[in-house]
Amino acid sequence: MNEITIAEIIPFSLIDYPELISAVFFTPFCNWRCGYCHNKELWDYSGEGKNYKKFLYNKKGLIDAIVICGGEPTIHVWLPELIEEIKSFGYKIKLDTNGTNPELLKNMSDKIDFVAMDVKTVKNKYSEVAEVDVNMKMIAESISVIRQFYKGSHVFRHTDTGLSFNQLVEMQNFVGEPILLQKKNL
Repeated sequence: MNEITIAEIIPFSLIDYPELISAVFFTPFCNWRCGYCHNKELWDYSGEGKNYKKFLYNKKGLIDAIVICGGEPTIHVWLPELIEEIKSFGYKIKLDTNGTNPELLKNMSDKIDFVAMDVKTVKNKYSEVAEVDVNMKMIAESISVIRQFYKGSHVFRHTDTGLSFNQLVEMQNFVGEPILLQKKNL
């Protein structure tokens, strides 16, 4: 899909962008198939999309930021255009990602204000959790880009999938800094 498509909008959130009032834009589709995903309906999205431009206009001055998540936003060639459009309204931008597009993270570092990267598991189990072949060089590069270009404006997080304490330590060592542990939806 080459046209900007926002599958769903949460119009108001106090928890998705640290210390800011935000709205959340969900992009369709994902390059992974994690079994515990809470947005599986976006994997094969076939809807028309929401009128995000009208939303951006109507919410100006009422919210501070837009969180872009999915699915996986960075798989879309139109993401830089969407980011530029959001910025033109004066909103801050937080991007939630699985870390498969380090080039976009680097190239858009002057436009994206905050990044949250999901760290799925220990290195040797990524493909098993994502249920696709995962290029771990891209994941490691994304971690490096985020740590270099988004100092003080990022978080690495992990949805609790039952890893052992030693595996959590191994995962944290891979990232090189603390990871926010979140409970998965029941």
